[in-house]
Amino acid sequence: GPSIPYWKDINAVAINREDPRASFVSYDDIPKALTYEFSNSPYYVNLNGKWKFFYRDYPSQIPDDITDIDVDLSNWTDITVPSCWEKQGFGIAMYTNEKYDFNPLDPNPPNLPDYVPTGVYRRTFNIPANWLTRDIFFQVGSAKTGLYVYVNGQEVGYSEDSKNPADFIINDYVHEGENVVTLKVYKHCSGSYLDDQDMWRFGGIQRDVIIYSQPKTHIKDFVIVSTLDDNYENGILRVNVTVTNHEESTENIIVHYDLYDDDNKTIVVTGEKSSTLEKDDTYTLSFQENTIQKVRQWNAEHPNLYILLLTL
Repeated sequence: GPSIPYWKDINAVAINREDPRASFVSYDDIPKALTYEFSNSPYYVNLNGKWKFFYRDYPSQIPDDITDIDVDLSNWTDITVPSCWEKQGFGIAMYTNEKYDFNPLDPNPPNLPDYVPTGVYRRTFNIPANWLTRDIFFQVGSAKTGLYVYVNGQEVGYSEDSKNPADFIINDYVHEGENVVTLKVYKHCSGSYLDDQDMWRFGGIQRDVIIYSQPKTHIKDFVIVSTLDDNYENGILRVNVTVTNHEESTENIIVHYDLYDDDNKTIVVTGEKSSTLEKDDTYTLSFQENTIQKVRQWNAEHPNLYILLLTL
């Protein structure tokens, strides 16, 4: 028989989606990185704002060619991203506690009703020439619930973790200059059976949409554990950094970290490790535990913070 679409398939939770990771971007120099403002990176573009939008109450009412690059946009409207589409005049906002807002009388996983509000978002974005030698990522911060991503009319992937960011590498779909992204969002999908809390039931893209790029050999993720010694006096810092190599060759890498006091000037402790990564290798470097003497602890009255800068 015909294959089950991802949004109805209990085995399709993520297609071509990158692994979840800590929230960070790459900067081109240390002063910019220490601002901790993502927008100060030349490798970060925020796509929030006005998008073209096409909405229907039933998926069967969505034209098959809706994601084509040259689709007729004359009957589309505008919507603000991020937002809940019900607050913008599309569909019905519903509050429910323990009952599902779909099939409430006869929930029968993974079956879904015919009525599944569906929205299609579209806008253009620009890719600078100097990004084409880097890994280019497209991220949707939160989509409720089943999310398909298309770039220049080609399907890139799918995700249904409605409150987690979904990242996709889009190098194979983009070119220098203007590109088109289309996002198709189903308010309900098979994953909605696991997404049931006491809450307002809203649909749509509800957090930032961004594109960002990293070098072909880059930091993929990191885990930082900051705790105290047994006397609650000195700080103990554990750092693990995962690096991936998408170059065509073996790469020798050095990962260095500096822990700054929150004045952004004083370096408290540092660490450094080196490794060799084969092509398409991913490796986690575990740094030696570091002690911060008489650490300035965080509490509600004195929310002291330190900044950790990672350099590859």
